[in-house]
Amino acid sequence: MIWVVALNSSLGRIYSYDHKPHALTLLKNLENPSVTLKNSDLVSDGPGHYSTMHTARGSYEAAISPREVELGYFTKKVADALKKGLNNHQYEKFILCASPHVGGMLLGHLNKQVLQSLLVNIKKNFVELDTSVLASYLQENWWDIIRSKEP
Repeated sequence: MIWVVALNSSLGRIYSYDHKPHALTLLKNLENPSVTLKNSDLVSDGPGHYSTMHTARGSYEAAISPREVELGYFTKKVADALKKGLNNHQYEKFILCASPHVGGMLLGHLNKQVLQSLLVNIKKNFVELDTSVLASYLQENWWDIIRSKEP
């Protein structure tokens, strides 16, 4: 069985894909509600301040924005769902459809076994499009997808 993971920063959908009729069945719908929040709602307080030997003052900046942290939590949640599905033998291979940034964050959270089951990484966002658009894309590009894993 093949899973298709369509992902953006706010939504993740996991489909079961039957390549003979090129049909998709929705298995899981994952949401990231923090994407609609303001940065001030994502952090508990403002940045700290420091003084120098002179009269100048400054404030500390976080190395990663609160939105990136929340996106990291969300992609970790998707990675955990993929790991659980592979461990339960619910799929053998999966296709990732996500923007390069979100897909890259997800790939960073995948363990070795799940990463080896990745059939192809399609760097497109299909989440908000109708399911038939994704199914048509997979049908039109099926042989390219299969050939992408050949040695």
